[in-house]
Amino acid sequence: MDNVVLRGTKLVNTEWVVCVVVYTGRDTKLLLSTKAAPSKFSRVDAIANRCILLLFVLLALAVTLSAAGTVYYEAALHQHTYLQSPSPTSFVTAWVTHLILYNNLVPISLYISLEVVKWHQARRMERDPNLTVDGVPTRVRTTNLNEDVGQVSYVFSDKTGTLTKNEMAFRICSIHGAIYDDASTPVRRRQKPSSIAANWIHQSHDDLLQRGSALEPVKDFFRCLLLCHTATAAQTVIRSTSPDEVALLNACHRFNCAFEGRSHNLLRIRVFGKLEEYTLLSLHEFDSDRKCMSVVVQRNPVPDDPSRASSKTILAPVVVYVKGADASMLPASHDSLLSLHVHYFACMGLRTLVFGQKILPPSTFTAYMGSKAKDAATALRHLEANVDLLGATGIEDRLQDGVKACVRKLADAGIHLWMLTGDKDETAVAIGHACGLIPPSARLLVLDKRTKQDCLDQITHLRYVLKKDGLWAPHKPNAQLSLVLNGVALECLLAAPPVSKRSSIVPSVQFECATVTLASVIACRLSPSQKAEIVAMVKASPKAP
Repeated sequence: MDNVVLRGTKLVNTEWVVCVVVYTGRDTKLLLSTKAAPSKFSRVDAIANRCILLLFVLLALAVTLSAAGTVYYEAALHQHTYLQSPSPTSFVTAWVTHLILYNNLVPISLYISLEVVKWHQARRMERDPNLTVDGVPTRVRTTNLNEDVGQVSYVFSDKTGTLTKNEMAFRICSIHGAIYDDASTPVRRRQKPSSIAANWIHQSHDDLLQRGSALEPVKDFFRCLLLCHTATAAQTVIRSTSPDEVALLNACHRFNCAFEGRSHNLLRIRVFGKLEEYTLLSLHEFDSDRKCMSVVVQRNPVPDDPSRASSKTILAPVVVYVKGADASMLPASHDSLLSLHVHYFACMGLRTLVFGQKILPPSTFTAYMGSKAKDAATALRHLEANVDLLGATGIEDRLQDGVKACVRKLADAGIHLWMLTGDKDETAVAIGHACGLIPPSARLLVLDKRTKQDCLDQITHLRYVLKKDGLWAPHKPNAQLSLVLNGVALECLLAAPPVSKRSSIVPSVQFECATVTLASVIACRLSPSQKAEIVAMVKASPKAP
């Protein structure tokens, strides 16, 4: 697959290629993802279709009975010769005759009337002064779902790019036990630093720029930032599919570090002004299962580097640089200062990444390449395990303009708003507070156990406490309650796939009662499939509209 160029891809490291078109079908990812917009029907349309179908059945039944009666009656009259009755009518002729007579039973003009009414509704909505924003009137792009606009009860929203602008900005980092923060930057903080955080070493970005060049752990941290990514540099412009990578690489310029670019398997970087070159031996991109990415590199001697000039014959060690979520980078029992820093960053509503490295002997890397062909997943898991942690970063993604007012209006309309995100729990909760999804007076319920039985016990306990406090109302929305649950707990409770479209996929009725009636829910650490399962759960719930 190294020499395959699929439709929709862009050439990055070369301006042209010589290729042969071997297949132009519809099995590429781009075309499989490109689907025609499905036809949507409102509830009125669905009811009208059922009524029309029933009328057609009644019409067919009435025409058939009438035609049979006509044939029977004429056959009876034909037995009396003195009546001089004409020849009897055939059943088909009688059936067509009665179909013409009864055709008014089906209102053919019903659909035309509905379309005229919907068109008039759309014009009324566009002229409604209460539906204008900053003087810009509402534009109705479709009239198929006019009736369902007022029937919306649940809104599911992602965080990145929906509630936030998806414009990443580097704000804070932790390196070798010290936090480097830019005090002049207005970072969101829901809470003041705790007494423990007050004792941490806080330094500014200027301190990092001045003293970082003399500290080897700081250099290794920036090497990981500059090497572990999939971005490209073209005329000082960083391009990447990940906005986090662009934010981190642009932030490196503040500290006299830069990603110079890549050419095939050669990476060029500057660490505090000094040029370094590396050979890219292997790259493993991020996926939702591992929740991290890694690169395997080997440093090359640079002509103007005096420290390397005397050791040209000595091969540099092979280094693995890894970055990813704290759930994959920090062991479950890890309670180090870095994990506390990551938690602190998340409580400020920042997106967190943890960085690490591991030096490999050449024999180990050769063994990895050999085992990769047999079991790539296992070999990669061993390669990325037991890394030496270098630090962590906090990246801010600012809220969309007016998102807080929008969330408040949705809540006032009685709409359940659910935020489904893959971010860390503390980050999602901080964003929920900032955008108003969690009201200041709301009671926060947390569902974070790691086994099904523990989750059910936790739901039972929460229900008991809410009943005791008079807040348990399973049949109506409760704006005083907000739920936070993570992907591990959700996986325990949503284990069984649905048997049919209307079948419940929830193995516990308790979980369903505890979620679908809440005014706001924040689901964290979710994979795309888990987001789909949540939407399916609410759609299949009998309590949902």
